[in-house]
Amino acid sequence: DFNALFSTKCVGCQFPIEAGDKYVEAINQKWHIECFICTKCNVPLSNTGFSTKGDKPYCKKHAY
Repeated sequence: DFNALFSTKCVGCQFPIEAGDKYVEAINQKWHIECFICTKCNVPLSNTGFSTKGDKPYCKKHAY
């Protein structure tokens, strides 16, 4: 399958990011908007500030 071999995959869900999908580029990776969430509490991060630990995103509350 072409998508499985060549498409850019979302780091959060591992499904392809297709033409027209809204996505975020963060931590040198691509995420669907709905998949870019805090690793600890699952709060959406696309319109807020965030921090990282390793290669995972965290909300401000869980950043430290």
